Amino acid sequence: MVTIYELQTLNLTSVTELYRKKASGMVAHAGLLLEFTCGRQAVLHNTPERGAHLSSFVQFSENQNVNITKQYFSELDIMKQRIVSILSKKNKYSVFDNCEHLASEVITGIAKSPQLQATIAGTAIGTALGCSIANNKTLGGILGALVGGFVSLQCAKACKL
Repeated sequence: MVTIYELQTLNLTSVTELYRKKASGMVAHAGLLLEFTCGRQAVLHNTPERGAHLSSFVQFSENQNVNITKQYFSELDIMKQRIVSILSKKNKYSVFDNCEHLASEVITGIAKSPQLQATIAGTAIGTALGCSIANNKTLGGILGALVGGFVSLQCAKACKL
C-alpha cells in the first residue's frame, strides 16, 4: 500500500483509468491505478464509506471484473500534484463529488461524471417527452423522468464496463 506521504516522493510512471460494477449494480465505479518506477501500485478512488483514498487493486476490485478504459503516460507530474491535493483535502463522497468526478479531476483538472451527466440529461428529456405525450401531464412527466434517467444511466454505465 502507498501512503500519501510516499506518493509525494515516488516516481509515477502511468495512470490507468479503471471501472468495475458497483455492489448495487446501478452504476459503474471508477478508480485510477497509479504505477510507480519501484514496482509499487495503488488505486485512487472515492467511496461513500472512506471518501477519496488509496487502496490496493484487490481492495478496489471487490472480486468484480475490472475494465481498463484508458492509460496515461504524459502529464504525470501534474496528475500527481492533483492527487496529493485531493487526498490532502480529505474530500467526502457525494453524488456531486463521486468516483468519476475524482478520476476526471486528476486526469483533466476538471471534475465531471459522465454517468451523472447522462442521468440528468435523460431525466430532462424523459420529463419533456412524458409531459408532451401523456394525458396526465404530472404522471407523464414523473414516469418520463424515471424511465429517461434510468435508461440514460444504464447506457452510460455500459460504455464503461
